[in-house]
Amino acid sequence: MESFMNSGSRMRAIWLCGALSVIVAVRILLARLRISRRRRVLVATAGCKLPPSYPHRDPFGFDMVTESIDAFKSKTFLARQCLQYEVHGTTFSSRYLHQTIINTIDPENIQSVLSTDFDNYGIGWRRKDAFEPLLGKSLFQLDGHAWAASRALLRPAFGKTQVNNLNMFETHVKHLVEAIKTRTMETGQADLAPLFVCLSADLTTEFIHGKSLGSLKNESDENDKNFFEAIKKAGKACEERWQLGLLGKFFPQREFYSNVKKVNTYMDQLIDNALEDESARKEGSRYDFLANLSRVTTDKKVLQDEMCMLFIAGTDALSSMLTNLFFLIGRSPDIWSKLRKEVEFLEGRPPTIKELKGLKYLQSCLNESLRLLPVLPNDSRIANEDTTLPVGGGADGKSPVFVPSGAMVTFSIMALQRRKDLWGADAEDFRPERWEKEEEKASWKFVPFLKGPRICLGHELAINEAGYVLARMAQEFEKLSRVDDDPWVESVSIGTTSANGAKVVAVF
Repeated sequence: MESFMNSGSRMRAIWLCGALSVIVAVRILLARLRISRRRRVLVATAGCKLPPSYPHRDPFGFDMVTESIDAFKSKTFLARQCLQYEVHGTTFSSRYLHQTIINTIDPENIQSVLSTDFDNYGIGWRRKDAFEPLLGKSLFQLDGHAWAASRALLRPAFGKTQVNNLNMFETHVKHLVEAIKTRTMETGQADLAPLFVCLSADLTTEFIHGKSLGSLKNESDENDKNFFEAIKKAGKACEERWQLGLLGKFFPQREFYSNVKKVNTYMDQLIDNALEDESARKEGSRYDFLANLSRVTTDKKVLQDEMCMLFIAGTDALSSMLTNLFFLIGRSPDIWSKLRKEVEFLEGRPPTIKELKGLKYLQSCLNESLRLLPVLPNDSRIANEDTTLPVGGGADGKSPVFVPSGAMVTFSIMALQRRKDLWGADAEDFRPERWEKEEEKASWKFVPFLKGPRICLGHELAINEAGYVLARMAQEFEKLSRVDDDPWVESVSIGTTSANGAKVVAVF
């Protein structure tokens, strides 16, 4: 009897599990049917059509991943990316494992993702996972309300008083000029790239915590040097982790986490010093980012995350921008002559911020360098919900494209800013004169610092720093020309710069 009862109980349990399984399966099926129906309505209402698709050799997109890894190793990733758009069109789809990817360089689509339909997109798990060990919950890593709160916290650091403070620039630019002259006298030439890295580090550290790294004057101690080397390596590794996505977990990580630990230890000491220094945190004291932010929050993790982000962004962006700029300018003695003529009225004195912004040809050189060799060559977003892009679908590429929730929309800023149909037959050439048309800067075909709500907070600071360096160097050096005819070869980290440096002969 007891055996029969147990058998009956087991049967009821089996039937119950079976019924629950059926209910769950039905609910999943109904949910999928509702999603499918909603998507069909969205596609029909918007008039969506399929974009061209990348000809994968396998259903998971591993071929594209392995080709990308090989291109990174051979320093041809960006050239390969530009070529893909020439072959497959300005908007095309591809796959990565289970994920749909929409690749686009149509200005209307980029405007949709970054501005018009901003709330439909986020940065996604892939970027967060790749950079989290180093950048934590910094602005770069956040979406939604948390992102808005972080941006509001940081915005005062990039007010006009801070970004227009040319006095801080002057000290470090003097050190830069001295270093260039010293190397030129010693060897007959100077590679500007490592000097620009030192300049950027010195400027950024003074901006962040009020004390320069002193690398241009060889004043950095061993602790400073170890930190600088560790954060450079960790930043590059983060970019590699992002490119690999899930596959990145199968690659060695020990060196990466060792460098992250070194960075955190260094930052912790700076934060402890700032929190203990009551005088630096008082209103009206000399500005530095850490002291001012610590008046708002004493949360060490928040301070550390935001400092790491600002250091990497500030150092990488400025050094890459300057190296690319002088790589291009060094090719043309005529451009240097025009720059020198434009700054003649200053009679050797440093420009004011108003005068700097009024140097039209100099500003055109900055814009043209950012167009041809953007520091941020590509970016992406993940769809938070089913949505659409304005163009790219159908045979003519003019129909909207359906973007399912979870899909990645990626766009190559470098390929966009080299489109011959948008910029002319000479789109591959460095020609500052094209910027005589002011409307070019306002167009969505030019997005070197992105646009919309997530536009780079420090873009004005970077432009002012680079412009000031260019103006002062034009005053100091009579001639400046390239040493060799080596082509520009990419060096991709968080920013993108010339792997061949910027070797010049400077006459003074």
